[in-house]
Amino acid sequence: MSKYDNLLTFEEWEKLCDCCGMCCMFKVLDDETEEVLATSLACPLLNTATGKCRSYADRGEKNPFCTFITPENLDELAENMPYHCGYRCVAEGRKLPKWHPVNRDNSVEARTIRKKLEPICTRECGEAVSFADVADFVAGCTVSETLEPDDDMLEEHIIEI
Repeated sequence: MSKYDNLLTFEEWEKLCDCCGMCCMFKVLDDETEEVLATSLACPLLNTATGKCRSYADRGEKNPFCTFITPENLDELAENMPYHCGYRCVAEGRKLPKWHPVNRDNSVEARTIRKKLEPICTRECGEAVSFADVADFVAGCTVSETLEPDDDMLEEHIIEI
């Protein structure tokens, strides 16, 4: 059981995703340091114009390597997510960035999510990056033609983020 179980409904949990597309970028594990390195190579299901998956509902069927972020695996995966990521913010007890869709939306659902996060997300986000910066990064990435690029291809695309 996770400390995030019962915090949000499934639909609310999914809203923590800001659709930046950075989770859809392939990663490389450095064998020597065990550090996860980012690449500029994206899953072929990523729409780089929107930062959204072209097959979100059935992405696991179309891409068996797709990682689902759940309350159960959040703590394990959070450190490898972008600093601005809503899921990582929750894991680190930080408020969502001001530009996050949940903060920009005034619907009942968004207000409910913000209210539910208040007790655990008490620290300021501390992130100066704008969503436009993130979107520009994803728009400039290379979309892979395969769901499983080889190591040489991945190593050619390693980047600093």
